[in-house]
Amino acid sequence: MLDELETEPRISVSQLRQWHERNRTHARYAQTVAEAIVSGSPALEWTGAWLLRRWVNEGGQPSQEAWAIVVDGLDGVRAHLGRLILCQLWAEHPELIDLAPEEVTSFLRAQLDDLKATVRVWSLNALWLAAKRRPELRADVRAALRRAKRDPEPCVVARLRQMGVVPYPEKRKPAAR
Repeated sequence: MLDELETEPRISVSQLRQWHERNRTHARYAQTVAEAIVSGSPALEWTGAWLLRRWVNEGGQPSQEAWAIVVDGLDGVRAHLGRLILCQLWAEHPELIDLAPEEVTSFLRAQLDDLKATVRVWSLNALWLAAKRRPELRADVRAALRRAKRDPEPCVVARLRQMGVVPYPEKRKPAAR
């Protein structure tokens, strides 16, 4: 099944949706997706992460064995899209962090210094939500928020607004003539 995902040129999102629809009920779906995420192949890392996020958003729940594969391989995920999508998954479903809190929060903390602003801010979003459930994370999150508030990247500013930690700018009324 993995061979279908690692294509040149890169598989499209439309093709990923079709692959997901064809395979999501397969007995080894979660295992295959988990193996893709930790494969070391940039193409498979992001496609596996995308498929996992899609499946979880639809109510899918990977087995403990599949989660263990993902968690054990987090340090090896190198593709920025794979890291980004995993951060988005944990921001959308912070309860999943509780399945392996030390490993996932360690991964998320490492992403706070990523070169890609989107990865940085989505990891912060996931940690921020996790800190609401896990008080021991709050000091780290406060420090990361202070740094993020100084980040000029538009995507960082926008995500911080979505999180509600920085206000939206006031709309100015047009000047009277």
